[in-house]
Amino acid sequence: IITYAVISIVPVLIVGILSFSISNKKIVDMKSEMVEKEFANYAEKISSIFKDVEDVSTSLFANEYIQDTLAEDHGFDAAKKSEFYNKISNLSIGILNTKKAISLINIFGKNGVQYRSQAYTTDLFFDYETCRKYLDDNDIKGISIWYGSEFINIFNSRRYNIMHIKVIRNIKSLDELGILILSIDETYLRSIYGSSGQTSFIVDDHGKILSHVKDNEINNNISTEGYFGKIVKSKNTEGSFLYQTKTNRFLISYSRIKGFNWYLVNFIDYWSILKESSKIRNYTLLIITLCLLISISLAFIITRNLTKSLHRLKRLMNKVEEGDLDIRFIKINNDEINILGENFNKMLENIKDYIKEIKYQERLKKNSELKLLQAQINPHMLYNTLDSMQCNIEAGDIERIGEITGALSTFFKISLSKGDMIIPVWQELEHVKSYIEIQRICSGRNITLKTELSEQVMKYGIIKLTFQPIVENSIIHGFKNYQDNGIISVKVQDSPEGSSLNIIIEDNGMGMLQEEVEKINMYFKTDLIEDMNKPFGVKNVNDRIRHFFGEEYGLGIESEFGSYTRVNIKIPKITI
Repeated sequence: IITYAVISIVPVLIVGILSFSISNKKIVDMKSEMVEKEFANYAEKISSIFKDVEDVSTSLFANEYIQDTLAEDHGFDAAKKSEFYNKISNLSIGILNTKKAISLINIFGKNGVQYRSQAYTTDLFFDYETCRKYLDDNDIKGISIWYGSEFINIFNSRRYNIMHIKVIRNIKSLDELGILILSIDETYLRSIYGSSGQTSFIVDDHGKILSHVKDNEINNNISTEGYFGKIVKSKNTEGSFLYQTKTNRFLISYSRIKGFNWYLVNFIDYWSILKESSKIRNYTLLIITLCLLISISLAFIITRNLTKSLHRLKRLMNKVEEGDLDIRFIKINNDEINILGENFNKMLENIKDYIKEIKYQERLKKNSELKLLQAQINPHMLYNTLDSMQCNIEAGDIERIGEITGALSTFFKISLSKGDMIIPVWQELEHVKSYIEIQRICSGRNITLKTELSEQVMKYGIIKLTFQPIVENSIIHGFKNYQDNGIISVKVQDSPEGSSLNIIIEDNGMGMLQEEVEKINMYFKTDLIEDMNKPFGVKNVNDRIRHFFGEEYGLGIESEFGSYTRVNIKIPKITI
């Protein structure tokens, strides 16, 4: 067993370790390549934004009206300043609407005219003198400079802004006329690169963080960090490398922003990259454990291989004895036990075929019994009707004979129904109406039929001759020696669960004692038909429903002596 286990485990262990190491390197390389491409694309977008801002700055710098107005050094009253503000405002609105990255446009003239594009407040500058002092204090030199990030309160929202500062000079004399400042809201840049959920930021070549996914990191200096020196010294415009801190390890990817000595940098936790690789390690350990268990198990399996098939066959036979004929013996090899198992399968197939044949014959028998039960209903009623017709013929009442004949014709037309066992509810209702009409004419009884059912349930199917035997039972037994007008109501409605129909046929006849009701309901649950003291026609209806739909369907009787009798019928909902 030990030898077998070692042979099984050692190769798996070696393959697992190699796979884990190779997959780690492959996953990190793939992640590096993916992030490099992603952030190179971000850097390209940011570079394009900066270029757009510089183009707008150059356009405003060269604007003839701005040059001429800032070149004037006297005569600026309130009207002149307002005119300058309005003209530049129209120009500014067009720029801000088309260049979404620009948050502010400021023009501070040396001669006192100025324009500020947004409702904002800042302690940095508010006119030419304070703006010039801001540049001098921060050692910002040159004609066109990017600088940031600074807090500016725009529309009561305090945000970091990266500013593009351009000194406006007279195109002819090169004298300084004023200062132009265009600002980019730092959050606009962050929306481009900061959606990955990782630690990302923009840093200049001096290590100052200009934009960061965390506000509290902006303007921090990382020039002393080892990874920053590695980025700046690299001659590549983009790249990735692993960096180890005291507490963690990171994959750092960077991309230089074209046209600037700025970098877009991204940090990814190294171990988060290797989550999938950790799964491989866990699977390897699991496989080794399984191999050990399998190796041990095989030692036992081999020793009892000869008796295994026999035990399986014995268990299957026990299940067959319990009534499960769907099981099968699975052949593994060609030994005697497996051949016996094949013969066992054939025997089960033969038994199932034999049972199917028996069930088929039972269904034929049941259908024949159902038709016989249905045929038993009509002769009794036909005999009574013909007897009544004979009496009317002898009395010479031709008109009444015609009425009886018409009602009888309708009655038997529906009874035949072209041989269909299932007819619509509305047709069954017409059938019972014709029966009541025959009874009214033949016996002279005043019987009223009330119905309560919707158009929807009228279209469902029902076994024909369901209503008539029950109504006949009400007339013969319920209204026996009854002096008042007889009322029979028929109500058809959906069951609460929606899969069946509940039918209630109720009369206001003499009713029954509770003891008799219980006996009849018990009688309905049996297959006996010989008890002539019980309502044979109603029992016939119950038997046909149970034969056709199953034992969960059928009839139930409720009654109160001297008050009513109610027959509850449950049948499945059949669409025809």
